[in-house]
Amino acid sequence: MPELYAHQLEGARLLVENPRYALFWEMGCGKTGTVLSAIKYLHQRGEASRVLVVCPLSIINPAWRKDAGLFAPELTVAGWHDKLPRWSKAPRFGEANINIINFESFRKIAEDKSVWDMLVVDESSKMKDPRSKISKALRAFAHRVRRVVLLSGTPAPNDPLEYWAQIYAIDPEVLGSSYYAFRHHYGKAKRIYLGSRYVDQYSADPKKVPAMLERIATVSHTLRKADCMDLPDKVDEIIEIDLSTDERKAYETMQRDLILRFDDGDATADNVLAEAMKLRQIANGWCYDTQHKPKIIGRSKINALIDVLDQINSQAVIWIEFREDADRIKHLLGERACCLVGGMSEQGRAEAIEAFTSGKCRYLVAHPQSAGHGLTFVNAHYAIFYGLGYSFEQHQQARDRIHRIGQRSKCTYLYLLSKGTVEEDILDVVRGKRSLHEMAMEFLSKGKETKRESRREAVAPGR
Repeated sequence: MPELYAHQLEGARLLVENPRYALFWEMGCGKTGTVLSAIKYLHQRGEASRVLVVCPLSIINPAWRKDAGLFAPELTVAGWHDKLPRWSKAPRFGEANINIINFESFRKIAEDKSVWDMLVVDESSKMKDPRSKISKALRAFAHRVRRVVLLSGTPAPNDPLEYWAQIYAIDPEVLGSSYYAFRHHYGKAKRIYLGSRYVDQYSADPKKVPAMLERIATVSHTLRKADCMDLPDKVDEIIEIDLSTDERKAYETMQRDLILRFDDGDATADNVLAEAMKLRQIANGWCYDTQHKPKIIGRSKINALIDVLDQINSQAVIWIEFREDADRIKHLLGERACCLVGGMSEQGRAEAIEAFTSGKCRYLVAHPQSAGHGLTFVNAHYAIFYGLGYSFEQHQQARDRIHRIGQRSKCTYLYLLSKGTVEEDILDVVRGKRSLHEMAMEFLSKGKETKRESRREAVAPGR
């Protein structure tokens, strides 16, 4: 069994002594090993014979199964997706000491009234929206289980009001049993204009957040890596890329078309961000044609990637946002790279992870959503962001795949940004410097100016 760090021993103690508790530890602090150590101890006392773990599908095998074999090898483990022959003596889901299921499949057993000793929700930020079906189902299930453990490095990635549903699952009395009363007490409303109507957008009142966090601290423990481990430094480098003439022309044409397309009736933050995806694709040197097939416009960014890889001479994770970019990079790198993207089988995922962590492949081309939870890639100390998504939470998770327990080298993050494109705005979003709504509204303000210019050109003398 691996030796636990002092903070992990303390975390296990807190879970044993507090039947309903949350570990809001920054990614990379070793939450899984901590929980498994607590489960092992409770099992020996007869208090954790049947544990249900709900987590993202992507970490069932590489995180929970793997760590269970290290930290609690004497306990049996079963997964919801296990396919066992009838004559197999291996425990089936529900019969093992530790039973693992992903969030999507959990809804199929949410009404299960059988006795469970403990519920563990890994990445409890999935519950942050109190109106979502998975959040409601997990809260109801949690109240039927004596022991509940929540785990998350980013429990409230967008706003402190997102704590409510998670804390309610532990103890409804901490923040109150009514979300709307909670929001009224700790939040404040800002009236914003979306399309053709005004809506109230709630956010936490900064003056009341400290009092809220004090209450949350009675049922949770928060920890940062910097406070508990002597991990190497992190360094960010931005590599600016000049688009080719063809790429710049295509980008500016698309940008103008998108801006002019929005009128006062359909200009909302959501559809602005959806349409801006086309600009992100052109910034990477391609776009879809009328047959919805990727059409190559240029090679500016992929050439920059080649230059970077030639310089670092080391294993690296290459983060992408579009499957077309993954295919293009994989074609370029051949057997030196493996991919971790959506749509892969569990066997394919496991093989890709093993190939990279064992050193068989030099590069891992991955999407943050496919490799954003629980995976450890400390064999690499370079992460290259070939593309950026809108999610602050996913971005932080992607960064922490290489900066966690076991990393011994300085971690370098390289951002390949096409100059003068929406990628520069998105980087501010994922760094927490501005909100998605602010970014979208700025895009729309550019649209209004572009429309005014178009009208002036239309009525200009001599036209």
